[in-house]
Amino acid sequence: MRKALLVGLVVTLGWATTASAQYLPLEGKLYVDVNGLYQSTSQSLDQRGTFSLYDEEGTFETSQRISGGALWDVGFGYTVWRELSLGVDIAQFSRNLTMEVTGTAPHPLYFNESRAFASDAASSHKARTIALLAAWRIRVGAIEKLRLRVMAGPVHVRVHQGLASGGSITETGPPYSTVDASVSVETPVKNGVGFVGAIDLGYSITDNIGAGLLLRYAGGSVEFTEQLGGRTITVDAGGFQVGGGVRLRF
Repeated sequence: MRKALLVGLVVTLGWATTASAQYLPLEGKLYVDVNGLYQSTSQSLDQRGTFSLYDEEGTFETSQRISGGALWDVGFGYTVWRELSLGVDIAQFSRNLTMEVTGTAPHPLYFNESRAFASDAASSHKARTIALLAAWRIRVGAIEKLRLRVMAGPVHVRVHQGLASGGSITETGPPYSTVDASVSVETPVKNGVGFVGAIDLGYSITDNIGAGLLLRYAGGSVEFTEQLGGRTITVDAGGFQVGGGVRLRF
């Protein structure tokens, strides 16, 4: 996906550079934005539950943190009236995660002598947002080539989230004072809705090509039902994002 995006950007930039020496075929009404953004929002996901072993009850807890990071964003739209444009924006954020697992396991020989264990497992998070945007362009001061766009609209979110789905306990042998534990991870997918609001400050370098700075909130949340404990886990998609990129007009 990233490689295809890069190839598309290079082709589009080449086309726009050639077109800038000629004319704007759609009178500048069609725009394409390509951004690199940083998402500052972070969150922690926890699971907990119990299991039966040797006719006693053991416990487990898992924890994984989704920290901020980079994401790509592509948007396009068309001016429908004066400075009002309608468009679509697509962004994707993904992270590789480490799920930390802790808990207690009953002893095979003695009652009420649980043994603590700790391990970790690979997990992942991916959130894709598709927004329908209405944007209004505003001239900034006396600088002819500087424009401010205020954008808002609904957003569809699709989240892939790694969650613990099972586990196993392995005895290490006499005197059974320690135990090894492992957890299996599945990555279910959920869809939801949210909202996007943004401010974009752009500067036109040529009639076709410009650069811009983007500040926005884009996202929503989805709910997963975990397999182990049966609890509902809320996962946020998107968040506060800042960055910039290329602005193309045709």
